[in-house]
Amino acid sequence: MSTHQVMPAEPTASMAIYRLPDVPYRLKKPLLIEIERDESGPYVVSEPATGVFHHNLDFGAALTGFLRTVVDEFEFLQGHQSNLSAALGAELERFRQYLEPV
Repeated sequence: MSTHQVMPAEPTASMAIYRLPDVPYRLKKPLLIEIERDESGPYVVSEPATGVFHHNLDFGAALTGFLRTVVDEFEFLQGHQSNLSAALGAELERFRQYLEPV
């Protein structure tokens, strides 16, 4: 019998995002993102505190998609804040630690 243990992927790079382009929000503090890539696989851009991630074979598209997802998730949670569970309310508060309207 063979045992196979899956090890978590280590980030290949880290990067700080200080501004969000073309959106009506500013960052209160930098988003510290992790960039991972398997051999010849897609780039995965993620931010551990919010859990947001996006992937694409092109790094630029992965990063752009990640930033769009951050804003979309924040706007969704804000738009539904009166109906959020406690867990999703806490998630909205995590986003509010990073984003505020311009």
